[in-house]
Amino acid sequence: MSWSIKLSYFIFPIIELKKAEKEILKDESENEINIDYTNADKNLIEKIYNDPFEIKKLIDDKAKTGIVGVTIAVGLISSISTNFENLSPVSILLYIVALGYSFISGYLSLTLLSNKNVIYKLKTDDSFLEENKLKEAMIINTKLNIKHNINRQNYVYSSYKHLIYSLIIMVFAFLLNIYFFQKKVEKNQNINVQIDLIKLDTLEQSFKKLSSEIDKMILKHEITTEQNKIQIEQIKYLNDELKNLKSKSEEGKQILEQEDNLK
Repeated sequence: MSWSIKLSYFIFPIIELKKAEKEILKDESENEINIDYTNADKNLIEKIYNDPFEIKKLIDDKAKTGIVGVTIAVGLISSISTNFENLSPVSILLYIVALGYSFISGYLSLTLLSNKNVIYKLKTDDSFLEENKLKEAMIINTKLNIKHNINRQNYVYSSYKHLIYSLIIMVFAFLLNIYFFQKKVEKNQNINVQIDLIKLDTLEQSFKKLSSEIDKMILKHEITTEQNKIQIEQIKYLNDELKNLKSKSEEGKQILEQEDNLK
């Protein structure tokens, strides 16, 4: 068997199941009995005849349990998919694959309980057969039932295998999504830090600009104040000059009046 076939059997157990089914049931029409049953105890043959029916019930119960497991798995995937926008593309792909394995598992279990629900029993007329013929009929039916039970058991095994694959992939996808989510959070945190740094830098630049404007205003105020002081000094000087001129003018008038009086 080549490695590619082994790999396909490993990845898709249903392929191996179908091949095994053909091998098991290919000689279903053969009714040849290779053992001497004539001297066998009838009660022992009846016990062997009834055993496959009990085994079939156990196999059917396992198949029903598998369907419950598939329902739970699909429910988990559905609940996770409600938060679809937070899933990474890889996680979405893995969840789809897990869902596919779950559907195959459910399909195999349902097929087992419906199409593969084949069982061979003695007919009503067989009860009138002579003992050796009755033994032969029971052995033939037992042989066929054992074959179908083996095939049914393979269906259960393959169904469980697909379900296990689904759960493993689901867990891996969940862990992978947590990893990507943490990376996304870290990236957003870094972006927020960079935005905060940009805001601080912008605020610092604005503060410097405002400080510069305030300094200019203070300087302008100081210059204006100095100019006002100079103007005040000039006004005082002019007032003093005017007073002097007025005083000299009054003195001149007095001198002229005195000269007029002397004449």
